[in-house]
Amino acid sequence: MGTIEIDLPFTQISVDMTTGNLSMPQKNAGFFKFKTGEVELISVTDGYGKFAPVQPIFAPFANAEEVKNLLNDNFLPADGVEIAFNTLVIRKENEIIIFDTGCGQNFGPNSGKLTDSLISAGIEPSAVTAVILTHAHPDHIGGLADKDGLLTYPNAAVYISKAEYDFWTAPEPDFSKCKADAGFTGMLTGIARRNLEAAKDKLQFFNDRDVLFDCVKVQIVPGHTPGHTISHISTGDGELIHMGDITHDATLLLSHPEWGVALDTDFEAAGIARRKTLAELAESRMQIFSLHLPWPGIGHIKAKGEGFEWLPQAFMTT
Repeated sequence: MGTIEIDLPFTQISVDMTTGNLSMPQKNAGFFKFKTGEVELISVTDGYGKFAPVQPIFAPFANAEEVKNLLNDNFLPADGVEIAFNTLVIRKENEIIIFDTGCGQNFGPNSGKLTDSLISAGIEPSAVTAVILTHAHPDHIGGLADKDGLLTYPNAAVYISKAEYDFWTAPEPDFSKCKADAGFTGMLTGIARRNLEAAKDKLQFFNDRDVLFDCVKVQIVPGHTPGHTISHISTGDGELIHMGDITHDATLLLSHPEWGVALDTDFEAAGIARRKTLAELAESRMQIFSLHLPWPGIGHIKAKGEGFEWLPQAFMTT
């Protein structure tokens, strides 16, 4: 009778229909398939990262005791913030589209797992036809090329907002409104430029409100970076919002959008954009995909007091 493979969020089970035996691999599958409307979507993990200590990267100007108490109240350790690195894949007809390329080798051994996870999901890197970059920070563009400058997805066109490209390739990118030091911004610039150079023959530029592949409407929300992009994905009778880096964690920046992160290119503008966009997402009640909220990064934003909260999507099986 053959074998049935069942994909679950944290592993993959094979059932031999003749013997009834279950095969449970030791390694996590690293992907989660779901559908929105008529299109198959996949959340694929690149791993995770930990920022320790919490400040000054997260909430650089917030009261330290208030930050610690908020983390404790949410049953989270106060010594650092862990964030997921989730990647969204769209399979549409002959297209395999991925949003961002993960960290590559830039953030240590707990990340850089995207290609392995894609292969686990049945997608070879050479099969990817398009990469849509939300922005050019290392955990989004770092996996575009390897250390030798060879493209990880050699057959993929690479889409990036023109504003984002222009910022990182300028002779002197303007970090005057960023709260990170020169060493940190220099690192960001180096990684962005190296990967953009590797992909120079594959680049396709988009502008605000352009529609890609008849199903992805891009919206540029500047602040975190000048060309930072969220995407409205329409799939027949379904819709999903890929919210990019509107928020990096489910506690600090949702409760206090103004607290921000030090690597916001324009710290004040990012805080304003974060609150405005979160309010719009909460009012819309749309299904959300998040790069950095807990795996698999699918859920909803809800208003709570003067801030917001993350409600993970419940997935039931029968």
